[in-house]
Amino acid sequence: MKRSKAKSIRLYVMGVLALIVVVLGALFYFQNEATQVVLYLHLGFWTWQSSSPAPVPLLMLASFAAGLGVMGLYTVVLMLRRGRPRDTTPASTREAFASDDQVFDDF
Repeated sequence: MKRSKAKSIRLYVMGVLALIVVVLGALFYFQNEATQVVLYLHLGFWTWQSSSPAPVPLLMLASFAAGLGVMGLYTVVLMLRRGRPRDTTPASTREAFASDDQVFDDF
């Protein structure tokens, strides 16, 4: 009984947090929907300017999506690395190194 009660409380808390995020996002959108900016990129040797202004909420959404994409790629790379065997050194090389007394002469 306690487990299901804790689960339902957690569900309500997550729902309230999701509602707060949605309300704040909607308020941000309605407050800034009329604001438009022209994008510039000046690298010193090359300059770029957008041909038309872009709305701020669209730019924020694009940057959020780009961040999620980068984090997704990073997660995929980490998951692929986890699947690889970590020790690729042959056992004979490890044994030869461990038996070499000169390796520890500096200590």
